[in-house]
Amino acid sequence: MKKIVYFLSLGSLSLLSAATVVSCAQENNSDKDSKDINYLMSKISINKINKLDNKEKNLLLTLKELLESNNSLINKFDSLKSQSIFKVGGKFQSLLNLIDGPNNSDSLVKIVTKIANKIGEDQSKGREVLSSLNKIFEHVVFNKIADLTEDLNVVLSGFSKEKHFENSLRLVQYILQRSDNKNQISFLNETLPSLQFLDKTLNLLNQEISNTYFDENYYNKTQKSATPESILEKDFSEGSEHHHDHEHETDEESHSHSHSLMNLLYNFYQSVEILVKKVDQKDLIQKLNDLNKELPNDKQITQEIQILNQTHTQLKQDFSKSLIESENEIFKRTVLDVQSLKNLLSQSAQLSGITLRETITKIG
Repeated sequence: MKKIVYFLSLGSLSLLSAATVVSCAQENNSDKDSKDINYLMSKISINKINKLDNKEKNLLLTLKELLESNNSLINKFDSLKSQSIFKVGGKFQSLLNLIDGPNNSDSLVKIVTKIANKIGEDQSKGREVLSSLNKIFEHVVFNKIADLTEDLNVVLSGFSKEKHFENSLRLVQYILQRSDNKNQISFLNETLPSLQFLDKTLNLLNQEISNTYFDENYYNKTQKSATPESILEKDFSEGSEHHHDHEHETDEESHSHSHSLMNLLYNFYQSVEILVKKVDQKDLIQKLNDLNKELPNDKQITQEIQILNQTHTQLKQDFSKSLIESENEIFKRTVLDVQSLKNLLSQSAQLSGITLRETITKIG
């Protein structure tokens, strides 16, 4: 009888042990399908990584740093999305709201639109009158700035935290599975040799960073050297007149420019620079006052002219290079974050012998 009891006890232990093994196996197998980034990151074992050879260890530690930096930037922009582009903080926030703030009834765009509605039979005719008074002013307000603030809103509102975490999930899977010396990396329904998986992941992330936050290639090739004069020359190059119903469109109207957030913000900065440096405020206000004398009483724009004059004055006071040069502003902060991410990407590529392909500018 004692032998039977002893045998049953062993049997129970054996069954329990087997169940535990099955449970662990199922848990590990399901990890590749998990989209819980925090849970997966908590499973990264530095002890396991430290037991690998130096080359593999350095690669995984660099990838871990890349993963953490990428997650940090994703969370920053997800937080900004929940607030809106008009709450970016710093001088850029003041400038955006002064020019086209949704809760600012005296914003530059709203006031100029009111003026256009009053001085013409309709807004289209009013814009033609404004253009005859100051072609550059009408052009920048309606054909550039209004389109840019709309683009900034649309692009930011379309930011998907879940989508951007996909490359982070790929990175964490690579780290976890290579820590266990696996040569095939599985992620959801995909299984690839480890080097091929990492090549795909790093290049996807590299392109995503350029598409979303800051396209350095586009900035260096197109934006950095542009001046108010060269921008206007390009805008007006297809004809002497540039009406709202023209066939030739600005890059802003046709959306034929980078839609990465910081590149859009830099375009906005450049457009404001044109208003500050190329529009003669005193001359514009005088011409509007002269026009106002000829308007019927129900079309008078006296108040609008006063507000426009105050807004333009404030614009000149608020505008400075610190908008793009100060680390207190979102532009410079994000550019530095992106450069840090790109450096980690380059280090990871070098350590693994992978080639990072040149990114393609996301247009429209």
